[in-house]
Amino acid sequence: MPGWPGLPAVHAPRMRTALLACAAAILAAADPVYITAFRDPLHAMEAHRLVAAGAELQPVTISVAGAPDRQVAPIAVPLPGTTWVVQRALIDGLPAGAEVGLRFGDQPATRVRTVPDPAKLDRPLRVVNGGDTMHKPEWLAKTAKVMCAKDPDLIVLGGDLAYEDGRNGERVAVWIRTWAESAVAPDGRAIPFVSCIGNHEVQGHYNGTPEKAPFYFAMLPIGATPLHSVDVGDEISFILLDSGHVTKVAGKQTEWLHGELAARSKRPAVIPVYHYPAWPVVKVPKGGKDPSDNEISKQIRANWVPLFEAAGVRVALEHDQHTYKRTVPLKAGQPDPTGIIYLGDGAWGVDVRKVFPGLTWLAKGAEVRHGYLLEIARGGGIAVTAIDEDGTVFDQVSIAPR
Repeated sequence: MPGWPGLPAVHAPRMRTALLACAAAILAAADPVYITAFRDPLHAMEAHRLVAAGAELQPVTISVAGAPDRQVAPIAVPLPGTTWVVQRALIDGLPAGAEVGLRFGDQPATRVRTVPDPAKLDRPLRVVNGGDTMHKPEWLAKTAKVMCAKDPDLIVLGGDLAYEDGRNGERVAVWIRTWAESAVAPDGRAIPFVSCIGNHEVQGHYNGTPEKAPFYFAMLPIGATPLHSVDVGDEISFILLDSGHVTKVAGKQTEWLHGELAARSKRPAVIPVYHYPAWPVVKVPKGGKDPSDNEISKQIRANWVPLFEAAGVRVALEHDQHTYKRTVPLKAGQPDPTGIIYLGDGAWGVDVRKVFPGLTWLAKGAEVRHGYLLEIARGGGIAVTAIDEDGTVFDQVSIAPR
């Protein structure tokens, strides 16, 4: 029997049964709602409700303490080739750090909080990161619950969300259901997230077009491009990039990156986020001596890394390899205390892989499912804590502002 795309063949029969059962359960449960924050996390959000095709499109009621309720009209975005539709509402004009109630029609309200203004917090901004999230729904859920117990303000994902390979929309429905149930703060509110694109969002994985990633572009409010800068207040930015999946690394994307970095030159915490790593630690290409010989990695180091270094970037978030990685600070490919620490490598909810031995740029590696907690202080200093799926802290590092 051929494997389910995006999964090892050994998992395919039992995973197919489990996923179909999960999809069937969605029909009988309350409609899941998830929240993204691509445009302005302090003052705006995007609310999404997964419904069966043909469900009535009803206004979304927005409730904020001290203000009258208001409504916005959602749009309907089909998940191609499935019986599912995402109803989406763009909500603007919200106060920073505000508790918001969102209600699609007569559904129960979803509680969410806009991201607080970091300049007005008496604590660091808490951001959770991870990628490669769902070989199995239960693995996605387990790490999500552990990381969300840290009460993050925002979640930044690194792609390969549902492992649908641009073809299997039922996996997307299962991901949405599992995420909506699991990515919940201790007080019960939904936590907003953003995500870059990964290879398992795309038919063919690399050198594709947006049309080859129909579910990624349907489930997220990103328009026609995966390239986005997400500014959190006046000091923090996450730059979401595409490591060759539907946008070439070199050329227009690199030009765009140059402009985005230049426009944020006075921000002390500018953090690139992308799927395939510049400094991988697992996959060795045919004929290569170590994982760094991968062609995509070489393109990233040739095109993006010099821009990162010139802009004073101190940390980059990488994914894909299904293991844990923290590099030494690197500049021009060599250890340098003023260089960039590359964190990775995408093992939120997947089978983990062994780290290639003897890599000189690796400070710590581990075969463990995990997420990162980034606590970003005013002025741009970042305390990083690596937490495994059981809630155990197994690595920490402090990163100076640029």
